[in-house]
Amino acid sequence: MSISCVTHIYCEKCFKQFNRKHALLKHECVNSSDKGFQNVDCQQHVYQVEQQLEYDLKKTKEKSVQCSVCEQKLSSKETLARHMRLHTATNPYRCSVCGKGFTKSSNFKEHLKTHTGEKPFHCNVCQKRFTQSSHLKEHLRRHTGEKPFHCNMCQKCFSASSDLTVHIRTHTKEKPFQCPLCKKKYSQSNNLKKHIRKHTG
Repeated sequence: MSISCVTHIYCEKCFKQFNRKHALLKHECVNSSDKGFQNVDCQQHVYQVEQQLEYDLKKTKEKSVQCSVCEQKLSSKETLARHMRLHTATNPYRCSVCGKGFTKSSNFKEHLKTHTGEKPFHCNVCQKRFTQSSHLKEHLRRHTGEKPFHCNMCQKCFSASSDLTVHIRTHTKEKPFQCPLCKKKYSQSNNLKKHIRKHTG
């Protein structure tokens, strides 16, 4: 059921004005004198309407800009600017301890924990500890056997989205990581790092 925005809709009982159909439904459910209307089924229906609206908005969100390197579509110029750092190896966030650079501030903050030794996330199955919650989630899938990331080209499944991303490049032959010194390209960032060490010694 697709729910769209409607302007100038009114409650038939109190004439209150609403901009969205789901807001009117919630108002009617909460304020109804009919006890049959103020029940779990009504609340569940309103919840389903709201969830469908959120899904429709996400699904129809326009991707307005496109990467000139890999042709990925992105939602804004700001997102494109961050995305381009992956191709250009631009790392505006640099660790003062080890000199490692990062394209995102969130990744930089997580990296700092490797120096402090802080590992606040632990596995309830084997008690292994992690610096990042995302690493814990990936680890837990190894216990459960869950592989939610599927390749659309060969149907192979992976427990981590990063593994799927690397795998897809075996199909597309994409090599987004380029050496700034000799222009040689690689499909994985760690292979580029190994290569750069050959230049720097």
